[in-house]
Amino acid sequence: MHDKVQHLLANISADTLETVVRGAVDDPLAVPVEKPVFTEITTSHNDARTIGIVKTSGRASVSDRQVPWSSVLKIVDPNAEYDRQNSSASSLEIERNIYELGLFNDSEVPFRAARCYVSETHEGDIRTLWLEDLSDQPQPPWDLKHFVETAGNLGQFNAHFGEYRSQLPFDIGEAEYIRRWASQPFEHQAAELGESQHSELVRAAYPETPIESAMELATLSRRLFDTAPTVPHSLAFGDCHSRNLFPTKSGTVGIDWTGVSFSPTGSDIGVLIGSAMSFTVQEAVMVANSENDIYEAYISGLRAEGWNGDLKGIRTGFFAQFLGYLLALSLVPVTLESRRPRKEFLERRFGVPFDEIPAYLAPIISLIPKYVDELNTLLD
Repeated sequence: MHDKVQHLLANISADTLETVVRGAVDDPLAVPVEKPVFTEITTSHNDARTIGIVKTSGRASVSDRQVPWSSVLKIVDPNAEYDRQNSSASSLEIERNIYELGLFNDSEVPFRAARCYVSETHEGDIRTLWLEDLSDQPQPPWDLKHFVETAGNLGQFNAHFGEYRSQLPFDIGEAEYIRRWASQPFEHQAAELGESQHSELVRAAYPETPIESAMELATLSRRLFDTAPTVPHSLAFGDCHSRNLFPTKSGTVGIDWTGVSFSPTGSDIGVLIGSAMSFTVQEAVMVANSENDIYEAYISGLRAEGWNGDLKGIRTGFFAQFLGYLLALSLVPVTLESRRPRKEFLERRFGVPFDEIPAYLAPIISLIPKYVDELNTLLD
């Protein structure tokens, strides 16, 4: 556990703890009756500014009885060194504003933000967010039912808050994540892939898939990223991979709101599907085989909120995010060595030894020709 995290845990004020407990048990008179227990959550995440995620639990006195309580404490150091290329679309201030203002907590659609009981800033600008504990909800890898239900809820969220940008009390960016994808040297890396097609890593990732299809996909990406700004936009959650989403009986709860932006409608479902293909084999293959079912659930969610727009625009928004994931995965054989410093993170994410990642990606890469054909039609 990070030294700064340990220091914070040892110095939690009685007032903070009491406020957290009262929020967690939803009783304004609750009182903690014992010291809390801290359990570090070690699930991998992609932003080194988050220096600790700790489940905090204990018991509280409510009326004439004692009840259990728990909260997840997110600890952020804005001054920590981090991968700016992969985190550039993430705004800590947007997330803090959303939590402190209680935005999207009681949404009219079944997609809401996790509840935040206390938000504080400490010495050294260290920030803490005491959040609703969702650890008893379904955890990844999800089954298809969870993906379908969450996709529908995302569609409702995007449609309901389509024009909400002007009502936010703070500024948000436009298509931040898509801009990040557009800045990647995909075409250059695809050329490297062609030059390295006889290497062991490339052969492992492309046992049957033509290398040329990945090179064409990279070329199409430029046209796609130029087209995406012209399609309808809506408020987008942003980093909506399954590790940031929690299915509940009443809908879906999202955490990590740093990536909220005004983006092409459909981009959120592109993240949900695309990111799932970059996790464990079980999850990736299941989502790849069920992409149509998950996507159609998203469209149904849009329509449930009264949306009746152009399906072509939504599919363009989908590809504006999904294609980035697909290209990043397809080019791993020529980028793997540069990722070796993140070996431990990638092994946890993919669930296989580092040197076996290219072979693991072969079933996902085999989908590229299908998407090349669709993109050629979509962009005509």
